[in-house]
Amino acid sequence: MVHSPPSLFATLPLELITEILSYCSNQCIEIHSDTSRTALQSCQVLAGGELVLLAQTCHWVRRVVRSTPTLWNTIIVDLRCFRDLPEEDLISDPRSEYNWMLSLLNQVLGRGRNSPRRIELYSPYGLHPRHFIQILTLWAAHWHNIRFSMNNDMLDLLQGVSFPSLKSLSLQLPYKRRAARAHSAIRQPGYSLDFLSTQYAPRLSFLSIFGALPSIDDLAPLLSTFVCSLRYADMPFILKIVPHLTSAAGLDLAVLSSFNHDVRKVLHSDGALFHRRVTSTLGKLSITQISHHSTWDSDGNAVGVILDSLALPELSSFRISASRTPVVWPHVSGLAFLQRSGQSLTSLDLVTVCLSTAQLLAVLGAVPLLTSLYIRDNADSDVPALVTDDLFVAVKLHQPALVPALSGLSIGSRAAFTTSALMQLLQHRQEAQLVVVLYWLAGYGTASFQEDVEKSLDEWDDQMQKREAQGPDPGGHI
Repeated sequence: MVHSPPSLFATLPLELITEILSYCSNQCIEIHSDTSRTALQSCQVLAGGELVLLAQTCHWVRRVVRSTPTLWNTIIVDLRCFRDLPEEDLISDPRSEYNWMLSLLNQVLGRGRNSPRRIELYSPYGLHPRHFIQILTLWAAHWHNIRFSMNNDMLDLLQGVSFPSLKSLSLQLPYKRRAARAHSAIRQPGYSLDFLSTQYAPRLSFLSIFGALPSIDDLAPLLSTFVCSLRYADMPFILKIVPHLTSAAGLDLAVLSSFNHDVRKVLHSDGALFHRRVTSTLGKLSITQISHHSTWDSDGNAVGVILDSLALPELSSFRISASRTPVVWPHVSGLAFLQRSGQSLTSLDLVTVCLSTAQLLAVLGAVPLLTSLYIRDNADSDVPALVTDDLFVAVKLHQPALVPALSGLSIGSRAAFTTSALMQLLQHRQEAQLVVVLYWLAGYGTASFQEDVEKSLDEWDDQMQKREAQGPDPGGHI
């Protein structure tokens, strides 16, 4: 009898094979909210089509795929292919793809057995996939990381269900604008988050809500240790939610054009509302501006209103960034905020923020305990570069010394500085053992410039190592 040689996979540890298959599968099924799929494609994703393909590599891999529950711990239910079809018609036909996916979901959940689950459900807001959610909740004890995009009404099906292992929940819900006065009470979307209380979800630590927000009465008791990511937040809601956050919590706010519209409308109708300032022991704050329009919030007013309204004396981490159009730094409001809230700040990120060298120096002067700084230039050539020789020289010469405890500096650069200016700053800060991370924005930083910088950094590192070997005086390193 002729025996085929053993598969090379058979010589690898099972744990390594599982990690490889899991990584490949997750890379293949990566899904985004704007992805369009046919019913057949959605069924293939739900059925673990990528894993099935990987299982055809050889007999050994096929055996691992079939016998390893953790490979089936990611469940993706994409119902957006049924966007324009009434749910009644989908259910009434037992041969429909909708019912086929229901049956398939039961099978896939069984493959994972008792392993922790990451579940993603993408449903059109006009669809009410009760049957899918009811099947999923049968396995709620194993939920670990959940992302649901669906109608608010479907949250009622989660009431009273226990989620003992749930750590992260992301909800994408319809956005409902207020129909009454701009400064009236916060939106009342008609759903409750009672199922997220410690009684039902004791391990939950991250909550992201994109869309209509619940009432503050439902959300406030959940916030003491959460990291919250809120989208479409309006000012009355922010003012009510922040006092409930603690130093163990974090708040990630997304500022959209609709927020700016609300701010301007309220300022004209009842400016007194925004003269109110709330105090909180919040530990981490992140503000992200999302806009497609270059003229949106051209004066930084929307971000400035948020900062004017907050006093966070225990703030340790502050990040302000933009995903598209650069953030205009509201200098007066921003500096006043840091003077109130920056005395304990150790980490500051300014990513794609428009501010001058003088403004940045003032910011650094307001955060004496800062140990980590990340600044990133704007990729738009119409916006002056911030990371320049002028900045390095100003930081070096400033008296008293700025951010004396700084140990980590990350820079996203348009290559608008010289290596000599950078080296002089490093020499000036050598006793602080400053670690510098440099990278170039796309389209900037020629090969020769990068080589010059890398050569200078290597020479500097060699000098510091020699100095350390010669005596007790510690040198800086990169």
